[in-house]
Amino acid sequence: MLKSVLEFVEKQTAASLQQKKSFRAAWYNEWFRLFLSAYEPGAKVVYTSLYAFPMEILAACDVIPFDFEVAGSIISSTDWGVPTMAEAESRGYSTDLCSFHRTDLGALCRNDFPVPDLLLTTSYYCDGKAKTNDIVAHLTGKESLLLYAPRETNADSIHYVAEQFRQIAGRVAEVAGHPFDEDRLKDAVRHSNRSRKSHLKLLDALKNRPSPWNGSESHCIRHQRKSL
Repeated sequence: MLKSVLEFVEKQTAASLQQKKSFRAAWYNEWFRLFLSAYEPGAKVVYTSLYAFPMEILAACDVIPFDFEVAGSIISSTDWGVPTMAEAESRGYSTDLCSFHRTDLGALCRNDFPVPDLLLTTSYYCDGKAKTNDIVAHLTGKESLLLYAPRETNADSIHYVAEQFRQIAGRVAEVAGHPFDEDRLKDAVRHSNRSRKSHLKLLDALKNRPSPWNGSESHCIRHQRKSL
């Protein structure tokens, strides 16, 4: 079900891009092509938070990041949202839980999501996401890793987070089936930094009156950092 939605929107946005340049269409097309690649045979899929976890580590390892929280929001925007949440509720997941996470769990139980090889999330933004990761890990028999970010920023906390990154990067590389390549990580970081510079230029352009883009386009520009 989710795959069919992704395929439909990917084709729709690709057709729009053939007619005219559109930042919104390009952004969504990239998102949906990325999600679809998680369904490819032999793909190494890592469930993660695209908006919170550093994608450079995953890019350096040639694994496919799949943000099942965002995938749940896609389902929630369709007529399948309510029955998918009902599936989770029928299995004992309370209606008090986040609707996105109930949708995720329902979709997983209905085999709508690609099977993960590893799960990653962080300790900030949402405690529910970390707990949902643990539930998904239990249901799929896969490992769930948590990147814990201390509230304080000092030499000890930086060292602590850096060591977590090393351990997680090594585990992702094991899932990918090859040693971790620091040169590829540096290359991914360079691309990310270049993308960030372009993003800042676009944001600066929004200060102009009139803005060079309409509301829907500028909304995508403001939030594109999530997918970098």
